[in-house]
Amino acid sequence: MSVVSLSWPEMAACAGSPDLFFGADDETAVERRRRVREAQAVCAGCPVNLACLTFAWGTQVQHGVWAGVDFDRTPRPVCGNGLHVMDPANTRIGRDGYKCCVACHDAKNQRQQDRRQERKAAV
Repeated sequence: MSVVSLSWPEMAACAGSPDLFFGADDETAVERRRRVREAQAVCAGCPVNLACLTFAWGTQVQHGVWAGVDFDRTPRPVCGNGLHVMDPANTRIGRDGYKCCVACHDAKNQRQQDRRQERKAAV
């Protein structure tokens, strides 16, 4: 794991607004969903998204929204296919903040390449 600079929180889009990322004990389910969606929207445009995710995994956080991942709901987030753990080594973050599973992305690219080669061979 790489060393994460301690200054990354100062550059985070969430700096100064912890209430959005950590809910109150008495918040309703509706309030919680709304808060999490708002927090994830802030994370989507954050320049230090990967540093945040690395920190969350490295310190084994169990609460809050970190890098757009709701650790209250999913302490060990998995990819959309439910096949791989989304740790920093297996997470690619796009310019739009979208997180994708590196393993699934690479497997999809390999399948597409194999299909192109099969089509070429059939011609």
